Amino acid sequence: LAYNGARTPLTDPSLPATGEAAWRHGVSAMAKVYAPRMETIRPFAGIGLGAAYINITDNAEPRFQNDYVAEIPLGAGVELNTGAGISAGLRAMYRFQAGEEFAENAVTGESPEGGLLSAGLTLGGSF
Repeated sequence: LAYNGARTPLTDPSLPATGEAAWRHGVSAMAKVYAPRMETIRPFAGIGLGAAYINITDNAEPRFQNDYVAEIPLGAGVELNTGAGISAGLRAMYRFQAGEEFAENAVTGESPEGGLLSAGLTLGGSF
Protein backbone atom coordinates (compact mmCIF):
# COMPACT_ATOMS: atom_id res chain seq x y z
CA LEU A 1 0.00 0.00 0.00
CA ALA A 2 1.30 3.47 -0.77
CA TYR A 3 0.49 7.17 -0.66
CA ASN A 4 2.30 9.49 -3.07
CA GLY A 5 2.04 13.17 -3.71
CA ALA A 6 3.57 15.71 -6.04
CA ARG A 7 3.46 19.36 -7.00
CA THR A 8 3.89 19.96 -10.74
CA PRO A 9 4.32 23.55 -11.96
CA LEU A 10 2.01 24.57 -14.83
CA THR A 11 4.03 26.37 -17.50
CA ASP A 12 1.16 27.41 -19.77
CA PRO A 13 1.94 30.90 -21.17
CA SER A 14 -1.74 31.91 -20.88
CA LEU A 15 -1.57 31.62 -17.07
CA PRO A 16 -0.40 34.39 -14.74
CA ALA A 17 3.20 33.95 -13.60
CA THR A 18 2.21 33.42 -9.97
CA GLY A 19 3.47 29.85 -9.44
CA GLU A 20 0.39 28.00 -10.67
CA ALA A 21 0.61 24.23 -10.20
CA ALA A 22 -1.19 20.91 -10.12
CA TRP A 23 -1.07 19.11 -6.75
CA ARG A 24 -1.47 15.33 -6.99
CA HIS A 25 -2.46 13.09 -4.05
CA GLY A 26 -2.68 9.38 -4.81
CA VAL A 27 -3.14 6.02 -3.11
CA SER A 28 -2.44 2.60 -4.57
CA ALA A 29 -2.10 -1.07 -3.75
CA MET A 30 0.41 -3.28 -5.52
CA ALA A 31 1.17 -7.01 -5.61
CA LYS A 32 4.81 -7.99 -6.20
CA VAL A 33 6.21 -11.24 -7.61
CA TYR A 34 9.81 -12.10 -6.74
CA ALA A 35 12.27 -14.32 -8.60
CA PRO A 36 12.25 -17.73 -6.89
CA ARG A 37 15.10 -18.95 -4.65
CA MET A 38 16.87 -15.61 -4.48
CA GLU A 39 17.24 -14.44 -0.87
CA THR A 40 19.99 -11.79 -0.93
CA ILE A 41 19.35 -10.04 -4.25
CA ARG A 42 15.63 -10.20 -5.08
CA PRO A 43 14.42 -8.87 -8.46
CA PHE A 44 10.67 -8.26 -8.63
CA ALA A 45 7.83 -7.07 -10.82
CA GLY A 46 4.46 -5.75 -9.70
CA ILE A 47 1.06 -4.54 -10.79
CA GLY A 48 -1.63 -2.72 -8.86
CA LEU A 49 -4.64 -0.42 -8.74
CA GLY A 50 -4.86 3.13 -7.54
CA ALA A 51 -6.59 6.49 -7.66
CA ALA A 52 -5.43 10.08 -7.43
CA TYR A 53 -6.92 13.52 -6.89
CA ILE A 54 -5.45 16.36 -8.94
CA ASN A 55 -5.98 19.76 -7.36
CA ILE A 56 -5.32 22.81 -9.54
CA THR A 57 -4.31 26.12 -7.92
CA ASP A 58 -7.00 28.82 -8.11
CA ASN A 59 -5.45 31.11 -10.75
CA ALA A 60 -5.14 28.19 -13.23
CA GLU A 61 -8.90 27.58 -13.33
CA PRO A 62 -10.93 27.35 -15.61
CA ARG A 63 -8.14 26.48 -18.10
CA PHE A 64 -7.36 23.47 -15.87
CA GLN A 65 -9.76 21.80 -13.44
CA ASN A 66 -9.68 19.57 -10.35
CA ASP A 67 -10.09 15.90 -11.22
CA TYR A 68 -10.05 12.29 -9.97
CA VAL A 69 -7.91 9.84 -11.96
CA ALA A 70 -7.84 6.02 -12.00
CA GLU A 71 -4.38 4.44 -12.16
CA ILE A 72 -2.79 1.09 -12.99
CA PRO A 73 0.78 1.10 -11.63
CA LEU A 74 3.35 -1.29 -13.16
CA GLY A 75 6.71 -1.60 -11.44
CA ALA A 76 9.99 -3.48 -11.52
CA GLY A 77 13.07 -3.38 -9.35
CA VAL A 78 15.53 -5.17 -7.16
CA GLU A 79 15.89 -5.44 -3.38
CA LEU A 80 19.06 -6.28 -1.45
CA ASN A 81 18.77 -7.98 1.96
CA THR A 82 22.13 -8.38 3.70
CA GLY A 83 20.90 -10.56 6.54
CA ALA A 84 22.53 -8.13 9.00
CA GLY A 85 19.43 -5.96 9.33
CA ILE A 86 20.23 -3.65 6.41
CA SER A 87 18.20 -3.57 3.22
CA ALA A 88 18.21 -1.44 0.07
CA GLY A 89 16.07 -1.28 -3.04
CA LEU A 90 15.76 0.32 -6.43
CA ARG A 91 12.51 0.49 -8.39
CA ALA A 92 10.99 2.08 -11.45
CA MET A 93 7.24 2.54 -11.89
CA TYR A 94 4.93 3.68 -14.62
CA ARG A 95 1.34 4.59 -13.75
CA PHE A 96 -1.12 4.32 -16.60
CA GLN A 97 -3.84 6.90 -15.93
CA ALA A 98 -7.45 6.92 -17.13
CA GLY A 99 -10.16 9.54 -16.84
CA GLU A 100 -7.88 12.58 -16.87
CA GLU A 101 -10.06 15.55 -17.65
CA PHE A 102 -8.08 18.16 -15.69
CA ALA A 103 -6.43 19.51 -18.88
CA GLU A 104 -9.28 19.18 -21.41
CA ASN A 105 -9.55 22.95 -21.82
CA ALA A 106 -5.78 23.53 -22.02
CA VAL A 107 -5.07 22.39 -25.60
CA THR A 108 -7.80 22.21 -28.22
CA GLY A 109 -7.92 19.00 -30.26
CA GLU A 110 -5.37 17.06 -28.21
CA SER A 111 -5.96 14.31 -25.67
CA PRO A 112 -4.92 15.21 -22.10
CA GLU A 113 -4.36 11.53 -21.28
CA GLY A 114 -0.96 10.22 -20.29
CA GLY A 115 0.91 8.54 -17.49
CA LEU A 116 3.39 9.11 -14.70
CA LEU A 117 6.94 7.69 -14.64
CA SER A 118 8.82 7.55 -11.35
CA ALA A 119 11.85 5.90 -9.79
CA GLY A 120 12.88 5.37 -6.22
CA LEU A 121 15.74 4.26 -4.02
CA THR A 122 15.13 2.86 -0.51
CA LEU A 123 17.43 2.17 2.39
CA GLY A 124 16.23 0.44 5.53
CA GLY A 125 17.32 -1.28 8.67
CA SER A 126 15.95 -3.47 11.41
CA PHE A 127 16.93 -4.08 15.00
